[in-house]
Amino acid sequence: MVLSINQFQFEKFVSDVLKFLAGRGYEDIDPSSAIARTKSLDDIPEFGSESGRNNFLEELNQGYHLFFPFSDSDVGEPIRCADGEEYEIDEESDFCLGEGACVGFLLKVEGDCIRINSAVHDCGGCPFPPSVEITQCDVFDSPMNDFIHRYIKE
Repeated sequence: MVLSINQFQFEKFVSDVLKFLAGRGYEDIDPSSAIARTKSLDDIPEFGSESGRNNFLEELNQGYHLFFPFSDSDVGEPIRCADGEEYEIDEESDFCLGEGACVGFLLKVEGDCIRINSAVHDCGGCPFPPSVEITQCDVFDSPMNDFIHRYIKE
């Protein structure tokens, strides 16, 4: 999805995602550290500082892709999500989330527009490095679509 930056309530979106991330229970780590960034999808994504950051729009304007989680990692189903619901992946589905992976939104600023894709962030594990891949997200697609539309001005 590509929108005018003025059409997207970016700050409210970020605030709601950070509230979801704060509910993970990591008391010593700022929730904003879970927002991964990368210059290119071929690069290894970096997490933010554990002490936090709040310059996401500036990072987007500097050319970074930012990954905002919609789900928790798949450490047992059902999987808790930013919309306040929990979802289970159908055993018959070809879609799979690794233990350290989650689904979410990959944002990129392009001129005066913002591109929003569904993606999977795999935090990596031996022998594979962390990665972010734009993809359909199976059972999460419809809830993610509904969630992101909360922040689009008509």
